[in-house]
Amino acid sequence: MEFNLLPYREARRLRQRRLFFQLLALSCAVGVLSAFVVAVVFDSLIDRQRYSNDLAKADVKQWDQKIKHVATLQTEIAALKKRQHALSLLQSQRYLPVHVMNALTAEFPDGILLTKVLQSAQGILITGDALSSDAVFEWMLHLAQKSTLFSNPELLDMRLGNTDGGFALQSSAFRFSLRVQLKTAAQEPVAMVKE
Repeated sequence: MEFNLLPYREARRLRQRRLFFQLLALSCAVGVLSAFVVAVVFDSLIDRQRYSNDLAKADVKQWDQKIKHVATLQTEIAALKKRQHALSLLQSQRYLPVHVMNALTAEFPDGILLTKVLQSAQGILITGDALSSDAVFEWMLHLAQKSTLFSNPELLDMRLGNTDGGFALQSSAFRFSLRVQLKTAAQEPVAMVKE
């Protein structure tokens, strides 16, 4: 007996072809679905990273503003410290002219008339008239040795001349000019003011 296997083989081939296309379609669907899932996951990761980057940028901007604010506060503090130092210096030197005049006239010898007292960066310039040069030198010696406010008295000029009509010196007198240095312009008067 003879069997015709052609229809059986044809049916089996059709089933295999159908199964192949079904598996192919299924694998394509799984590939597309997995690609979509991977894309969605990556997209959410990228969005999350962008969000954290935006937060970091916002924090950096806030810190930059705080740093600028601190820098302006530091410059304001430095300016206030300069003002405070200037005010304390002015406060300490407020009574300096009084102390200078008191120190200049302490043990002031007879026969000297002061005509001008000027303070400058080089020291205190004193001009005046004296009946004798000995009185000027005695006064300079006192300023050099006994004064707590002055140092280095230096005679700049001394010449014989008439006075400008001062009531104390009506005769020929020596005109002199000398310069003295303040020992500690900012420290000595402060000690005197605190008494």
